[in-house]
Amino acid sequence: MYTKHQALRARRRLSKLVAAFVLIALLLPAVRGLSQTPPQHFYVGVNFIKVHPGKQEQYRQLVEKYGKKVNEYLFKSQNLMGWYLYQVLMPAGSSTDFDYATVNIAGSLGALLDFPMSTKDIYKKAFPEMTDKMISDVQAQFDECRHIVRREIYSPVEGAHTDDAPNAPPSKYMQVDLMQPAAGKTADYIKMEKETFLPLHKERIKMGILKSWGLYEKILPVDTRMGYEYVTVNFYDDLNKLGDGYAESVKKLFPQKDTTSMFNETMAVRTIVQSGIWKLMSYVDASNMKK
Repeated sequence: MYTKHQALRARRRLSKLVAAFVLIALLLPAVRGLSQTPPQHFYVGVNFIKVHPGKQEQYRQLVEKYGKKVNEYLFKSQNLMGWYLYQVLMPAGSSTDFDYATVNIAGSLGALLDFPMSTKDIYKKAFPEMTDKMISDVQAQFDECRHIVRREIYSPVEGAHTDDAPNAPPSKYMQVDLMQPAAGKTADYIKMEKETFLPLHKERIKMGILKSWGLYEKILPVDTRMGYEYVTVNFYDDLNKLGDGYAESVKKLFPQKDTTSMFNETMAVRTIVQSGIWKLMSYVDASNMKK
């Protein structure tokens, strides 16, 4: 049961969905292709997926043969701005609740939550030769090898990117950190990300360590049991550079501070609930598609 304070926060978050949100091509890799279009609303939908034991190869083949083609159709019909399939490298193991994730970028909540076409109709558009039975069989094959653990929707808050971001293919790896601000410290947390870590990440991008960085707020579902309200994402092409450049960047940008004291300050305003490494397996966006 929500308290009045939590309900008010929920309403404030949801009000953001109808507010004008200026598009900047420096957040998720899908957004880089949008810098050549007028500013527009967009939302980031993530499906967390658990593949059944022994079904990884079958799942990937199904995605490549059918799932990717469906998303190519949605991109060409301008219902989707980008689609990305990631394998979760860490955390890993049978005890983890998901080991794959799909990231969808869309210009409306309807495209993510209540698309006007049924799955069968979308398949018929993408595969005109398929019968109803063939489509049902493919859907059954997907159900046999995986299930969707949960769906979440995010709104971008801040970000940084390389100069070639509008035309570059997506980064190979993402470091995904689930963040929870300390009680009563949400404003301090956002300020810290914008005034401290944004400049640091921009400097790391100049050093050739990082490709992009983004901060996102989870707007749906509103559920305090999940334990995190924000997500930061670091985009890398080389995992060996993971975490590099912080000490040098701090010394250059904040010479009056040291890395240890700075990171101790961050611990006072937020907790990293989980940190993961995701590997890009397949994608559809403006860097590999033409509308």
